Amino acid sequence: MCYGGTHGPDLLDIAKRINLSPEEVIARHSQSPAMVYMLGFAPGCPYIALLDPVFAIPRRDTPVTAVPAGAVVVANRQNMIYPSTLPCGWHILGSTPLKMFDLERSSPVLLSPGDHVAYRPISSEEYDHLKHMQSLEVSA
Repeated sequence: MCYGGTHGPDLLDIAKRINLSPEEVIARHSQSPAMVYMLGFAPGCPYIALLDPVFAIPRRDTPVTAVPAGAVVVANRQNMIYPSTLPCGWHILGSTPLKMFDLERSSPVLLSPGDHVAYRPISSEEYDHLKHMQSLEVSA
């Protein structure tokens, strides 16, 4: 997951809300695996628990009309990873190059309830590389 910048435009706001530095937010968000509780809202959209109570932040005051696929959003001690471009009322912490839903795969849904997700911080360059590699797999 690539945190902050264009991948996570709300990282600084989240850090300010919970009185941590952006680096501390990233460290706490990525410190331990979290469980997928359910899929909902859109095909392949996982609701993922956050165990750290510091992330008990409310939803946005004003929703965003279009959040891109792969966006990792947070609110109320939960995460979602957007499977496609959709409106969002949660805070955008970062993004993953992995596709949550892809009809070209034998199993279109990447994550299922009961799975555990470990967030590993990556650079923007690594994100771009992984996204490119994934697009090559699809075209092959």
